Amino acid sequence: VVTTTRYVTSGGAIVFASGTIHWAQGLGTQETGIVPPDPYIAQITYNIFSDMGVQPATPVSSIILDGSNIPDPPLPTNRLKTVGSVNGPKISHLHATSDDVSATIEWDTDVDSKGQIWYGTQSDHIIDAGTPEPGYSTAHKLVLPDLMPGQTYYFKVASVNRDWGQTISDGGSFVTSNGSITQRLRNAVVPIARQSACWVRGNTTGAILMAMSCAAIIFLVVIVVILLRYRRLIVQPVP
Repeated sequence: VVTTTRYVTSGGAIVFASGTIHWAQGLGTQETGIVPPDPYIAQITYNIFSDMGVQPATPVSSIILDGSNIPDPPLPTNRLKTVGSVNGPKISHLHATSDDVSATIEWDTDVDSKGQIWYGTQSDHIIDAGTPEPGYSTAHKLVLPDLMPGQTYYFKVASVNRDWGQTISDGGSFVTSNGSITQRLRNAVVPIARQSACWVRGNTTGAILMAMSCAAIIFLVVIVVILLRYRRLIVQPVP
């Protein structure tokens, strides 16, 4: 559990927050091989909701509902994990290939695991996160899109197995190619266009001004074309 807190707001609302997905997994999930919920997590969750005035419609028999002195449920030692007791997956054959705007990162692990790539343009400042893998595997491949041409990128792979053991790989790097003139223009224009679109969507006045500016530019282009054609007619010699 990273951070768990309970407090009452100034308006009287009771707030509980836990900064970890493992809490939900402790309530039962097929993904990590835990079919029944952990009895301790289930009881704590019931106590939290009961404190908020919420009662389960169909409580399981192991839940203590009235606070009576009932012995604790047996400790599930076969599923109990402590911090540092689970080895993370071993990462091997890590390599990267890239073009001008994307990179493909591949690696292997000794056990089924999920991975995610962290990358950046500074070796000591790797803070951008790629899309994590959707499922467990021992052969891994992820693509980093929307990169800048002619840029050196540094990356690491974070991997977690089914027992929540985690490993972070050694650092790697790759260099994107420069690309064609057309691709460079696209890479320069697309971010500006996206920012302009976001600004227009959130700004009604801006949208009107943008539309008027586009109309004015189109009008000027039409006038220039007409004048050029008229000029050619004037200077054309009479047969």
